[in-house]
Amino acid sequence: MKKKGKILFICQELNPFIQITDNSINNINLLKAIKENNYDVRVLMPKFGCINNRKHRLHDVIRLSCNIIDVCDKQYPLFVKVASYSNYRLQIYFLDNKYFFGKKNIKDDVNNHNDEKLIFFCKSSIEIIKKLGWIPDIISCQGWITSLIPVLIKNNDDSNLFLKTKIVYNLYTNDTFKGTFFNKNISRYLNIENKNNDMEKSFLYNDLQKYAIKYSDITVSDISDDKFFQKKLSINDSINYKIDYKKFITEYMNIYRFIMER
Repeated sequence: MKKKGKILFICQELNPFIQITDNSINNINLLKAIKENNYDVRVLMPKFGCINNRKHRLHDVIRLSCNIIDVCDKQYPLFVKVASYSNYRLQIYFLDNKYFFGKKNIKDDVNNHNDEKLIFFCKSSIEIIKKLGWIPDIISCQGWITSLIPVLIKNNDDSNLFLKTKIVYNLYTNDTFKGTFFNKNISRYLNIENKNNDMEKSFLYNDLQKYAIKYSDITVSDISDDKFFQKKLSINDSINYKIDYKKFITEYMNIYRFIMER
């Protein structure tokens, strides 16, 4: 049977590998539904130090590893591992660098080197897509660690590789970080033009969300209260879909179908 389309699913947590919030269960259930509906799907996520290689049968992917990623004027090697979720024939690619993701305590991993870690993971994700030679119809971004992917793709895609790719960004109420990310000129480190000089200040979690929303094609959220966006994020009419978490899978699949059919 012919595949309906290609979806790249990028997340920071996925059951059974790691569970920070209930999003990890929602993510795996959504991936099962994507496969059941005959979409071609690949998964990218960080290789946190608490994810056990032997337990989850992770294997090195030599052809995708050893890329050098520029982060804030420093270079870091990217290593890639892969695991299979055999029941649904899912391939999950784990992006690793011991400096950013090596600690066993997940709280340490989530809360240290946030600015550099964010840039490393988002730049690495885009490089892996290119190396796979597999350009998705949809990039589905889940969680704060994916928030720079829309910014990077929409500002750095000089070859138009992602011209037809639609980016879906999920804004969670229970995301895991609320602190400061950047105390430097972020636009310089992302190699993007900063016309309004609004990327030169310290970056808070809310600032990241606003830029992720700005550069995504569709934004999804479980937040039903419009006042949250207006007061906390200073955002008006930017959320395309407010989904009911009781109908999470059904509503998300409808969004994917809507994009594919356009």
